[in-house]
Amino acid sequence: MKSASPWYEKAFRRSYLDVYAHRSEEAALAEVSWIRDATSMKHGDLVLDLACGSGRHARALASGGLRLVAVDLSMDLLRAAGRDAHVSYLRADMRSLPLMDGLFDYVVNLFTSFGYFDSDRENALVIEEAARVLRPQGGFLIDFLNAPAVEKGLVPRSSKVVDGRRFDEARKITSGRRRVEKTVTLIEDGVPTESWKESVRLFDRDEMTSMMRAAGLTVDAAFGGLDGRAWSPDAPRLVLVAHK
Repeated sequence: MKSASPWYEKAFRRSYLDVYAHRSEEAALAEVSWIRDATSMKHGDLVLDLACGSGRHARALASGGLRLVAVDLSMDLLRAAGRDAHVSYLRADMRSLPLMDGLFDYVVNLFTSFGYFDSDRENALVIEEAARVLRPQGGFLIDFLNAPAVEKGLVPRSSKVVDGRRFDEARKITSGRRRVEKTVTLIEDGVPTESWKESVRLFDRDEMTSMMRAAGLTVDAAFGGLDGRAWSPDAPRLVLVAHK
């Protein structure tokens, strides 16, 4: 019997972009401005956008004079990113990158593009690969969900309409409070036509810091969002800035 495909192979298709259509290019530019300041990126640095999606942040980074390689597993999202003379897009699994050791000045992993895999070991491989492709003293920034805030403020159900199509979203925390799962159902003309799941491991700040330390990274700062706000258990995000 053929085993089911992992959730992330089904979720990151064209309809996924509609669910997050409110995430704009303008917002990415503002976030990248802060990222550059927080990491001390400079003109000409080589940056890896790890799990780049449709390339919003990669384009924003490249527009500021950085050299970009952007990696994602989803062909649909890479097609949506399109061609860009200033960004080199590559399809790859972030657990095993076809990239040289010590190649990049910086690696960024944004918009909760982490914690997808079933085992903690597989998730740790992502951090290890980021560290491997960084040059000595290279910088790493990860923008992740803030586990205590998610647990406290989870909205079980919501709905949104995008271009006349309704997306119903159901959320729960499962597996001994170790994962947050969301099921998205597309409703067209009153009929469900498509459904997919998103599932992310609820790593807290201490767990993330430990994984990064084990991979040879030193965490320099923690923030509560890509606007530089202070981290707290109630902050919307967990943003960690580190170096190799």
